Amino acid sequence: MHDVDRVDRAIIEQYVGGLAHVHTRLSNFPGHHESDQTVGALIDELVRAGLVGDPRSPLQYVMINDHSSNPAWPAPLRMHSLRAQALDRRRWREQVDGVRVLFGFEASLLADGRTDLPWELTEDCELVIASVHVVPDEIDHNAEALQEMFERACANPGVDVIGHPVRHIEGLRGMDWSRILERAAATGTAIEVNMNIYPDPKREPARARFWAEWLRALANSGADVFLGSDIHNRLQRERFVHDWLDLGHPGRSRVADCVGGMMAADIEPERVVNANWRQFRSWLELDKRARAVRARTRATRPETVYPTMALTPRSA
Repeated sequence: MHDVDRVDRAIIEQYVGGLAHVHTRLSNFPGHHESDQTVGALIDELVRAGLVGDPRSPLQYVMINDHSSNPAWPAPLRMHSLRAQALDRRRWREQVDGVRVLFGFEASLLADGRTDLPWELTEDCELVIASVHVVPDEIDHNAEALQEMFERACANPGVDVIGHPVRHIEGLRGMDWSRILERAAATGTAIEVNMNIYPDPKREPARARFWAEWLRALANSGADVFLGSDIHNRLQRERFVHDWLDLGHPGRSRVADCVGGMMAADIEPERVVNANWRQFRSWLELDKRARAVRARTRATRPETVYPTMALTPRSA
């Protein structure tokens, strides 16, 4: 067990070697404007803060994951639509002001476990994060239906990462998270730990308790871990930079709190597929079958496996 009180900058940099899952204005749609930033504005601020742009900078890459269709009304995207043309990878640059930039998508999960992303775009991008955004009423807050949707998504060969899986449903009783996480491991699907929604332990103790249990179940599942920032706009970008400057001060930095929570759950930096550029590049080059084989080789401790993780309601 790690001593999380000793979380310092050097330790955090072992987990956070890049900024992944970032949105730009391409994630905006009529009636859904969630991003006010461009790739250039993002890179400029990170360079000014000393986080990128120099061989000695702590962050080695930036990964953009814009939405494929409108997350407020997700629907299958037609490959020959204007939207799909705007998302064509051939339009993207691999370097911005000397900073390594990768491009992927955050797709929306549909009720049947498919995503809204055309297969052609899935094949021609670095990484696909599939997340639950808006689902039909008969699925929303239906633990059995949501669980089946997550498991089908894990089996989808075009899904690399299940994005922010616990967002808005931390207190949903009946979810067998251990089964979902073990399914992710068996299919070579990574699970996102999303820094943007990590709970404040002082202000949100019930959510913090849930996350401690959930992270422990994730650790025991053997599934790969993807650490995402989910930055959408200038305010979130500035908060991340401020959090980075406050690293090593649990309670003052969400980044430090999140890494501390992962350490407390015995999730080692080697488990985080995007902890550094070399590790991330190696993982991206594997297909899901190879990722699943690697996950199966991880040692587990049977005495600490949570067969069905009890959930703490948010109101508790």
